[in-house]
Amino acid sequence: MSEFEDFVPQVDDLLPLLASFDLERPSREERVIALLVVGKGVARKSWVDDVEVSERLFRRLMKNQMPDGDLAATETKTFALLHESSRSASVGRCSECWYDRGRVLCPVCGGSGLIPVGDGTISCNCDRGKLTCGHCDGTGKALKVKVVYYEDAVQTFGHVFAPELEAQFRERVQKFLRARAFLPEVLQFSLDEELDPGDAYRGRVTAGYHRGHRVGRGVELAKQYLGRLERLPSVAAISHRAWTWPMLSMRWTSGYVAVAVCDEDGKPQLL
Repeated sequence: MSEFEDFVPQVDDLLPLLASFDLERPSREERVIALLVVGKGVARKSWVDDVEVSERLFRRLMKNQMPDGDLAATETKTFALLHESSRSASVGRCSECWYDRGRVLCPVCGGSGLIPVGDGTISCNCDRGKLTCGHCDGTGKALKVKVVYYEDAVQTFGHVFAPELEAQFRERVQKFLRARAFLPEVLQFSLDEELDPGDAYRGRVTAGYHRGHRVGRGVELAKQYLGRLERLPSVAAISHRAWTWPMLSMRWTSGYVAVAVCDEDGKPQLL
């Protein structure tokens, strides 16, 4: 299965299947495409906290810049930026070590410098019950600022566009495409590809065609969908791929409508 045409359902191949439903050759046929767009994006969450930081950390936060979203990340990524309102913050006395400049009580020994063991005690690893203050790095000076924290996580998405088909078949098309074991490379499609024009009617060209199949409206909707995703403030990066799946819409004089499609092995079936 190496050609686009291998996945195009043909009426002659469908006649035995149609006969099992007491259907003859359809009176009208139309070739359309269901467009599948799949991709991934970096969803970015943020929140603001009031914190106290050392002068060293403040200088580092001042230099931090908003990174691009990493679509190749396999784990959640976090980073922090200084809130714009805090860039002019001034240095003050550290509130964590107010009573002993640059030093705080050791939480392990409670400031005693000793740890009970059995009937006796052993010396704690701290400095006589004290530790260097982590808020100010032992300087006794700190800045109260607002810090914006960010969390990036890669999420996948997928959407099927089949506006050329009757509404009753769109859910069936989605189920059909979800059930595919793989997506044939020969059906890959660029949304920027130039389409063949349809027939002109009163000076206006109808929806574009791809290899003889109507797809223009689907491409238009797919571009709008991706555009909305890209404009979301919570999306830091996005990438996508698209596949076309050729389908045959058939109609009989009785008003009955059916849609035929070939699976990934080229076997025709009715939806």
